[in-house]
Amino acid sequence: MSRSIWPPLLVSALMLTGIFQPPGVTGGGTGNFPAPEQDDWVISNDTEIWNETILLNGNLIIASGGNLTFRNITLLFNCTSSGQYRLEVQDGGQIHIRDENGAPSVIASNSEYAYKFWIQKGASAEIMNSVVTDCGHNSWNGGTNNATGLWVASSNVTISSCNISGNYVGIYLHNTSGVGIYSCLFSSNTYGIYINNSRDLSIAGNTICNCTAS
Repeated sequence: MSRSIWPPLLVSALMLTGIFQPPGVTGGGTGNFPAPEQDDWVISNDTEIWNETILLNGNLIIASGGNLTFRNITLLFNCTSSGQYRLEVQDGGQIHIRDENGAPSVIASNSEYAYKFWIQKGASAEIMNSVVTDCGHNSWNGGTNNATGLWVASSNVTISSCNISGNYVGIYLHNTSGVGIYSCLFSSNTYGIYINNSRDLSIAGNTICNCTAS
């Protein structure tokens, strides 16, 4: 798989030192919070989490009617094999991932193995001023190719001012339209943005560098 901009041991060290969290901030959450120590974390209502580091031993599923907001969180998937766990926003679910006073949210792996990130058709996603790394592995397998990276099949998606690095595919657009991708850095992925049967996209102001395939 591709390598993270922050190797897993360094991510763990940063967690322990609190570098992902501004000094003096207080974490917390509402709704379906806290996450379970084991098993899947299912978001079924309005849930907001801020200034927290979460180690997840399962999938994060935003179900229909669920509305999850992350503000300055670090979410680490504790995978023991590539693609073992995923973040999935299902049809009718919503996710908002953003910074808090300039401190970014970070979605990453806590191991050498990649997680998956799916935004399904009919879902809604807004990802701003955040980091997505360690996502996807080299498993095309035809069909949806949804194990390859940040996989977007919904039209109601905006991704802006993010660092999307150290993934297999930075963003994979699958049978969708109307997605907006603005002012993001795609670095050290195998592919930066992969477009499959998608149209009417708004892609502007992004930087793609150090990707091994175009």
